[in-house]
Amino acid sequence: MAVSTTGSRNGIITWAVIATVLGLGSTIWAVISFTQANKATKDLDDISKRYKDVIDAAGLAGDDVAQVKAVRDDATRGFAITVPLLQVARRQTEALTTLIGGPGAASDKAAMDGVAAEQAKAIETVGKDLPPIDTSSLTSTIRSLTTAIGTLKADKATLTQSLTDAQTAAKTAE
Repeated sequence: MAVSTTGSRNGIITWAVIATVLGLGSTIWAVISFTQANKATKDLDDISKRYKDVIDAAGLAGDDVAQVKAVRDDATRGFAITVPLLQVARRQTEALTTLIGGPGAASDKAAMDGVAAEQAKAIETVGKDLPPIDTSSLTSTIRSLTTAIGTLKADKATLTQSLTDAQTAAKTAE
């Protein structure tokens, strides 16, 4: 019969308990790490889906984003460093819309519709057919208005000459 000593039995039990505790601790740590990794992956997918509609990954490093960042970082522009870039771009758009369409313009379409309304009002006031005003862009609108002003100036010169001729004829007839 084999001789068993108490010391070696206690050593085996101690090592068995230590191995069990380490095994359970490692298993708990692995489960927690796996859960956190899954949550982080799910959060990344959610954020990627949400921002994919706004801008793609290549666009984040593009020149447009750099220009908006430069506007935000410029202290003379009045933006706090914490303002999101999309809000900076929106405020710039609103400022440009107001510049083009006046204080009441709420969108770029409203601004261009305002130009068309002013054109109709001007035609009604003048009582004459003006050349059509192209409102597809600010440059084309300015060019069309310049042409209309040229037409009105030519008409004014003709009318002034006619008035002068009529006054001269009236004085001569007296």
